[in-house]
Order: sequence, then structure tokens, then C-alpha cells
Amino acid sequence: MLSLEVFSSLSEKIFAFLRSVSHPRNAVIILVVHSHYVSSFYLAPFSFNLSILYGIVDHTTLSVGDVWEDYYDASMDMDDGERRYHSPNRSYVSQVLRDMNDEEIESFVLEHTREQSAKDGQLDGLDLPHAGIGGRRQAEFLRRSLPDPLWSQIRLEAQHAITLELDAGQQLHQHVLRHPSLMDALASIISHEIATELMPATALLSLVMDQLTWSDEKAIYLDLIASANRKPSNDSTALNALLFHQGLHALVCYRVAHRLWQAGRTGLAYYIQSTVSSQYAADIHPAAEMEGGIYLNVGGGVVIGETARIGRDVTILQGVTLGGTGKEVGDRHPKIEDEVILHCGATVLGNIRVGKGAIITAKSIVTKEVPDRARVSGVPATVKSYRELREEGYQVDEFEGEEECDLDCEIADLYEDYFSELDALAKMELS
Repeated sequence: MLSLEVFSSLSEKIFAFLRSVSHPRNAVIILVVHSHYVSSFYLAPFSFNLSILYGIVDHTTLSVGDVWEDYYDASMDMDDGERRYHSPNRSYVSQVLRDMNDEEIESFVLEHTREQSAKDGQLDGLDLPHAGIGGRRQAEFLRRSLPDPLWSQIRLEAQHAITLELDAGQQLHQHVLRHPSLMDALASIISHEIATELMPATALLSLVMDQLTWSDEKAIYLDLIASANRKPSNDSTALNALLFHQGLHALVCYRVAHRLWQAGRTGLAYYIQSTVSSQYAADIHPAAEMEGGIYLNVGGGVVIGETARIGRDVTILQGVTLGGTGKEVGDRHPKIEDEVILHCGATVLGNIRVGKGAIITAKSIVTKEVPDRARVSGVPATVKSYRELREEGYQVDEFEGEEECDLDCEIADLYEDYFSELDALAKMELS
């Protein structure tokens, strides 16, 4: 065992050596400490970049090029026309569908196209604000009967899962196959997960379906696509997101609580918030405002304050806090713009703006405004670099001619048709 004097001398020599290394961030010192003495030490080389300063990981370097950075909405002018950055935020294509033969895929696309054509115009002339209960029921029936490419693929995945695991048949039938629409399935799953003696599942199911608007349904739809597309796992599917992704379930509950809050039913909104916090480790104030396409990972707990605002297609990983400084009152929480990435344990404090496409690296504490596409890190966080959009990531926005439209293009068109119908319903609801 080394004495403290010998260890101090040895440490000076070690750090002098490390300072002389041409690439010092490719090494880290691991010290095994027992009481006031050091029993042994190791110099462990790594192939990835780490900081040698007390073994602290260089989060700025590690976050570059991660799986979430490709989800960005941008365009650029090219010689052959405008191209958009590859951003599959509004489309999901199941592997089950990709494994089909050409004839089966064509049948799937044609079926949805015919159903869409048959429904076109049925919403015209329906004045929801003056239609009464009968008109609203008619609109809800039409919404449920719209050809939904995501729900159709989830049902295909459920049927495929049963062939692989027969014992899952009862669960999949109860939670997926027996329901007429995606929202009905989600509402059923969530109401059973957060049910209590005070509010049983049947009451919650009715509450969820009554409170959610058509604009909420589109936001939740995009949340589910984000949960399926952005989870960095080989087995990530829309079916698994629907059944098991607690971040998605927490977002649905938040949207219900947000509508209750807007209606002045703050007590019930706080009840939903408290129940969700206990069930999913996600404490989201019902007054906060969040758009669609959110990927929320609640594994380590997430806190989002009352006056926080979150744009579309934001990625929020576990342990994120969007809070106040304790020195402000009223509007005191962060404003997160579109397509921001908040890595594990990131903390943003105060009424500050985090610019579009910015990246907050893990364990950073942000107290000042962040420019668009800036990558910030540290305590306090400072700008280290800027998010780069790779030229190969830009793709033609629209295809010319049917021969150039592949499966992803055809399915994306189905999604856009479905979204246009939801938008029409949402506009009538607000008019």
C-alpha cells in the first residue's frame, strides 16, 4: 500500500506524462482509493474520446452523430430542385410491411387509397360548432372510419406477433385487435394502467375520450411515430410503443390533463398529474404547452414546469428537468424550440429560449439562452460546437413519376392524406 507522500509524487509524474501525450483524451485514469491511501491505479486506453480530468466523460464528443440527430426539418436548394433533410417524423413503415411481397404491398396501398377517396368530401359542409350532439357523433364516426395507415400497420404487427408467441394472443386481442381505432386502444391501455380506487378504469376511459380534441389526436399520433422511430433499439415497433412505452403513455395523460386545466377543472388536472408522476416518473405540469412528435424517455424521471413550452419533434431523454431558478415568478420556465435534443440528465433553468435544433448534452446545466443548432455542454453550459447537417442527408422532397416513388414514399403519401383529414376536423372544431 502506498503512502500519501509517495502517491502524491507518483500522481504528479502521471499527469505530467498525460499532458505530454498527443491525444490525451484517449485515456482515463482509474484510481482505486481506500481511506487515505491508494492501493493501485490503472491507465486504461479507450477507442472513444474521454476526458482525463478526474475521469469525467466528454459528453460533447459522445453526442455527435447520435441516432437522434437525423430527425431534423430543413431544406436546401440544389441543382435538381429543393431537397429536404431526411426527417421521418411524420411517417412510420413497419418491418412487417417491408417483408411483404410486391403484390401484398400494392394491395395494402390501394386499399387505403380507395378508402380515402371514398371518404373525401364527407366532412364538407359539416358545421361542428352548430351541429349538436348528432353532428359531433357523425364526425367522430367519420374520423374512426378514416383509413389510418399507422393503425393498420400496428394491427399487422399484432397479428404477426401472435404467430411468434401464441400466449400473447389474449393480451394483443384485448389491447389492440378488438379496438376500432388507435385512440380507442391507447385510451383503454392507459386507463387500466393509471386506474385507482378513486377513479376506476371505466371512468378514466370515458374521461380520456371526452377530453382529447382532434388536434390532440394528431399530436399523439406523431408522438407514437416518434416513439417507434427514435428509440435506438432493433426491436422498436409501433406495436411495442403502443403497449409498453411509458413516455408515450405519460404524454397522452398530460394532454388529457392539459385540456382539463384549460377548462378550469384544475383539481382533476392535478390529480391526473400526480397519478402519472407516481406511475410513470414523469412530472409534467398540466399548464405546460407541448406540441406533437415528442419522444419522451421517462426511465430516470422527467420534470417539466408550469410555464414551459416545448415545440414539435423534440427529444427528451431520462432525467431531464425544465425548471425555474427559484428567483422568478410567473413565466419562469424554459421555452424549447422545435427539434431540440435534451440528453440524459440535462437541466434547463429559467425563462430562457433553447433555439431550434439545439443539443443539450448529458448532465449539462443551462441557465442562458441557447442559439439555434448549438451544441452546449458543461456546468454551466456553454456552446461547444454546432449541429451539422450532412449533405447526404438531404433527399428530394417530392418524387416525379410513379416509378420513382418507393414504399416509403407511398406510405408517406397515405400519412399526409390522413393528416389532412385530421387537420380539417381540427379546424372545424376550433371555428
